[in-house]
Amino acid sequence: MGGRPGTTSIIPITTPAPAQPTDPPSPSEVQEIPPEEVTRKAPEVSSKRLTKDSTSQRKKAKVPARHKSCCEGEKSKSRADEGKEPTARLKGHRLPGQNQTTDLYTLPSEVLMDRAAKTIVLLSSRLKDSCDPDAVATVEQWASETRSQADNLQSELEEVTQRWESLEKELGETRGTLSNSREKLSEAQGQLANS
Repeated sequence: MGGRPGTTSIIPITTPAPAQPTDPPSPSEVQEIPPEEVTRKAPEVSSKRLTKDSTSQRKKAKVPARHKSCCEGEKSKSRADEGKEPTARLKGHRLPGQNQTTDLYTLPSEVLMDRAAKTIVLLSSRLKDSCDPDAVATVEQWASETRSQADNLQSELEEVTQRWESLEKELGETRGTLSNSREKLSEAQGQLANS
């Protein structure tokens, strides 16, 4: 039962010996055993320790947890072996800053924009080298959309920065006014105490 997800587990099941010998199933076949039969034939058997009966034999039931193509070994082929190349993405090539979401929160926007531009140029040159016109067109379209989004984000950033600067100025003025009000209040309290 435990095991890692994505792996095939072998669950031993204790069953009585059959009266007639039968041919064992081929290794690629999996014998299905209903859950009622499993609990009925193997009562109170711990999953960690299995008792061995002299009159019974052990059978193993496979519980497949992932697709066959993941485990076939030599039979499985990659996309490149089949002659298929990805069009929108280049697999196996790590791009600068890829999968680093923390960079979005820690790096300045200028660095992120530069990194995005470098990534676009790198992708475009790689695809032009592979001579796949559909992929090149896809990346160029993606690049133009990304550039327009980057320009929009840059203008929004400039607007937010200007707004922040004006709020900082307003806050400074408000603090000055508050300081003057406190001074006047303390003077008034001093005059009130003297009279």
